[in-house]
Amino acid sequence: MKQKIYPAICGIILLFMFSFIGITVQAAAPTPADVERKTVSGVEYIVKTFSVSTDITADMLVENDFESGGYKFAHTKTDRKENVSELSKEAAKTATLSTTTNTAAAILKQFTPNMSYSEDGYFGTLTLDTASLITQPSGYRARNIPIYRTREYKGLLYNDPSYVSQSITVSGITLSLKNIEWVVTATALAGDSLVPTEYKAVAQYSGSQRVTYVTGYTSTVQYTGIVTKKTIESITYIVTYTGTLVQIPTTTEPPATTITATTAEIVTTIEPTSEDIVAVPSGSNTSFIFPAALILSLLAFAGTGFILYRKFIVGNKQAEASVYNLIDKKYILLGKTPLDTADLVIDLNQYGDSIKSNSFGFVLDSHSAEILNDSNITVKYNGETLSHTVQKVKKSGEYRFWFTFGTGLD
Repeated sequence: MKQKIYPAICGIILLFMFSFIGITVQAAAPTPADVERKTVSGVEYIVKTFSVSTDITADMLVENDFESGGYKFAHTKTDRKENVSELSKEAAKTATLSTTTNTAAAILKQFTPNMSYSEDGYFGTLTLDTASLITQPSGYRARNIPIYRTREYKGLLYNDPSYVSQSITVSGITLSLKNIEWVVTATALAGDSLVPTEYKAVAQYSGSQRVTYVTGYTSTVQYTGIVTKKTIESITYIVTYTGTLVQIPTTTEPPATTITATTAEIVTTIEPTSEDIVAVPSGSNTSFIFPAALILSLLAFAGTGFILYRKFIVGNKQAEASVYNLIDKKYILLGKTPLDTADLVIDLNQYGDSIKSNSFGFVLDSHSAEILNDSNITVKYNGETLSHTVQKVKKSGEYRFWFTFGTGLD
């Protein structure tokens, strides 16, 4: 029950405290990679350059008006530049075509010589690979084909069909006798007439064969080539502030407020009338009691809220380290790594291809540095392990340390 009541009380008190004393909580902006102060034609400028990931917007980098070196600076403009990298790879796509022929030359003429590629952010033009052509039948159909054969039977004494076979076999197919033509091949004189003495039979056979033939073909080819992809690795913002000279008031000017009356002056200069007289204990001053009580109440209220804020919000905030990598002579933010007090390990291998050098910077905010003071932080990268003991001197502010792997020195 207490675990539910305490956060609720803390929230209510914080709400009132923020309302009374005007506390605003803002997320920490990324650290600029470069800060330049310059004077152009008598005008003071401060230019801050940020190299950030794509999830950071320009509004998150612009600061409110601030003073520096006797000037008040206000945001003037923000320039944006995308840092683009180009990736390339080999790509292939398959194309399919239906044809009525299996002749390679005729089929290849039906394919376009090039093909556009656009997948997963990669773009390019692929070229037809003629050696990849594969053609296969796509359909079949069956039909009966008639078969005819003729056989001659010679030296027959009679034109008797029984001398002729009723069927024959050709390539495993049986053909049936359909017709016989008789031819006289020899005669003899019988009396005054010639009579046949020998015959030849010309037999005609027919049948059919069931055959299957291809009705069409499917041809496939490959298109190959190099395709490229452009990605935004980071964004460079150049935030410009223009300065205005701060005017310092002279001593001859009157102060903003001129309330100088004291309690003694009030007593001696104000003479109450009978209507103004009220019963007040001796030695009391009602004009002082109410403001003093209000101020004390607000201070107590704010103090209680601050204690609860430190106990339930700040006290429960997990420590973390901002990890930077030296890229092109600038430390670029790679990300933030939570640090569990039971296992203070930063594994740099998680950042993969984002790492461009062996030099790293680490930043602990004041809260994390306070929690991890006198603690040993272990950093791992490419099979090498280095360690650093946090030795925070100041009670507030960031804590920073650096490692260069391959040297064994921090």
